[in-house]
Amino acid sequence: MNDQSELHRPKCLVRPRVRPSSPNFSSGPCKKHPGWDISHLSTELLGRSHRSKSGKQRLSGAIKRSCQLLNIPDDWMVGIVPGSGTGAIEFAIWNLLGQRDVDVIVSDGFSGYWADDITRIMGQRVMIHTGTGRSFPNTSDVKDENDLVLVYNGTGNGVCVKDLDWVIEGREGLVIADAASAAFSMHLDFTKLDAITWSWQKGLGSEAGQGMIAFGPRALKRATSRTAKSPGPKLLNFCKADGTALYNLFDGHTISTPSILALEDLHSALDWAEGLGGHSNLLRRVQLNYAVVDDWVKKTPWIEWLANESSRSPVSLCLQLVLPFERKEADFLCKSMIELLQNEGVAYDIFTMHDAPPGFRIWGGPTVEADDLWHLVQWLEWAYLVTMQGDFYGSEIAPKSADIFMTAIEVATNSDRKSLQSTTSGGGGIDHA
Repeated sequence: MNDQSELHRPKCLVRPRVRPSSPNFSSGPCKKHPGWDISHLSTELLGRSHRSKSGKQRLSGAIKRSCQLLNIPDDWMVGIVPGSGTGAIEFAIWNLLGQRDVDVIVSDGFSGYWADDITRIMGQRVMIHTGTGRSFPNTSDVKDENDLVLVYNGTGNGVCVKDLDWVIEGREGLVIADAASAAFSMHLDFTKLDAITWSWQKGLGSEAGQGMIAFGPRALKRATSRTAKSPGPKLLNFCKADGTALYNLFDGHTISTPSILALEDLHSALDWAEGLGGHSNLLRRVQLNYAVVDDWVKKTPWIEWLANESSRSPVSLCLQLVLPFERKEADFLCKSMIELLQNEGVAYDIFTMHDAPPGFRIWGGPTVEADDLWHLVQWLEWAYLVTMQGDFYGSEIAPKSADIFMTAIEVATNSDRKSLQSTTSGGGGIDHA
């Protein structure tokens, strides 16, 4: 860099005055609900069998409360399975597929994993519909007579299914949705779904290890039919070797031993969610969180949404750098910013997935406070400016083009001025009125 560039480097970096009340923005396991305290969890059943009368009542109570909170139809059956969200969708795959050909919607990394698993099981009977990584795939070739598997919300790229209007009513095949991060965070259209799965650790911020499966009438019929059976591990079998279905799964019986402490943590999260007024208020919190980040993105020239608006998740807030850095440069910049924010105790675990463009992956679920997101984006602006002026400027990996670097500095300076003006004029924070 020449001496002239030194004249354009900003001389004053305004450190934000307030940190988020919680630095936890991980996309899984996700932030604990407001007011969470481990000392508030019941320990009465610790050391007791989950098959005891009290243990089964606590497990079945978690099922019933989850059903009520998600507004799951009365004729659906819900159970607890091992393996968190991954175990739950694998449970559905192994017990529901096989009777028909399958369409798999690949909209994110995890749906790609499920497509690979289904292909290994069913071979050439699988049709894969792949998106761009920024938008939901074209569904015009999805066949009514085929079973359909999709991920409702992608935490890795922020691509979600906005609605299921494209799913034909009365279709012959089942619709199976991995709703790991959509449950409690997005509207689920049960009129178009036959089976959904989710985990405790996402929307409600509880502990990992256990997943949930919900079968509608058609899915339950399929799971107990002879044609649906295929050899599989005990952990994923809904039917015993003699063909008897494990209907007690829906009454709190579990195939493997669950963590009772994690179960009590789930009940704590359910207490909190019910205290808010239920599912609609969880979604309102998500909408407010999204609005905070979206407003910042619209005002900040160096950052943009990864997913297109037509497919953009309201809860998985995935962002990417805008300026024309080379990939190596952008990776260094983002890693430096993330490390800086972590060292400041501002934000943990906001790194992107390995196959995503350089940027940030922020969880905006219902347990996250909008005020914390507002403070986070102020710190992101500060970290960008500090990194560009400091470590990034002096590193061996700094941008090769002085013009690119100066553009970045100018953008950062303007953004910093906007942030400072907003902070000094209004005091900062979210207007909840």
